Amino acid sequence: MNTTDSGAKGGRGHFINQGDKPLACDTQAHGKRVITYIYWNSGNQNRWSTIEDTNGSNGDCMVRENVDLPEGTKVILETCLKSGSNRALECCGINRNGVA
Repeated sequence: MNTTDSGAKGGRGHFINQGDKPLACDTQAHGKRVITYIYWNSGNQNRWSTIEDTNGSNGDCMVRENVDLPEGTKVILETCLKSGSNRALECCGINRNGVA
């Protein structure tokens, strides 16, 4: 899932279903951070978790460990850019087809 900024994409998010790990990857030196949200439903409760890549586009991704979803759970992944820790989300891309 890529961010929706024009030109080269500033970030991407992934979900690795083995181990239920969402990732956030900063892919461009633009002074922004990349945040990935993962959303799912557990019973009658909507749940979510986040991971941010705050250390710049240095070739690595940040990984959230231990989300621990039941097998077959449908997940939504949203990846966005942010200009700082408390700034508004920008250029968000959404993928609604994930499965744990």
